Amino acid sequence: MGGMMAMRARAFGLKAERYVLLGAPSAPLPIMNIMQNILKMSPEAIAICQDKIAKQIGLTWEQQLQGKIYASTEDPLLLVYDNQDKEVPLFHAEKIQQIWENSILIQTTGLGHRKLIWDPNVIQSVISFITAPPDQTENQLKQEQYQRRGPIEHMKRLLRYTSLQTPSPFNVEKWISI
Repeated sequence: MGGMMAMRARAFGLKAERYVLLGAPSAPLPIMNIMQNILKMSPEAIAICQDKIAKQIGLTWEQQLQGKIYASTEDPLLLVYDNQDKEVPLFHAEKIQQIWENSILIQTTGLGHRKLIWDPNVIQSVISFITAPPDQTENQLKQEQYQRRGPIEHMKRLLRYTSLQTPSPFNVEKWISI
């Protein structure tokens, strides 16, 4: 839930030119699932936890389920999610992408939830995203352009605009699912 909390921090003054989320939930559902399934908490206890989370975050539970924590800005957002993530399934990324218009989604395969942060290809794409020149990032990451080019061409184009060299074993087609 670190990505989700970082997004909420924007309401309290945290500002950036670009944002990156790695496997962040669109709402605090994963932790609630853990409480229900593993800890076997009662519905009453779950309701108390939801109220406490709502008070801490400053959004009602319903607002959180709607994804209000990701209230869109014009700033670019890179979403990186694994299509085999059992903790935070891909639908969370799709929901965030619907809310945040200036976002792109990179899907990996086989990394699950916890290996995203350590994958060299993910690291390289995040570095490329955050170091791209501001005017090119804004122009290149518009959703309609992304959809027109497709994910692989979009990522290749984004990588071309950075001053970083792509490592030779880096193969965009290999890890971005279509």
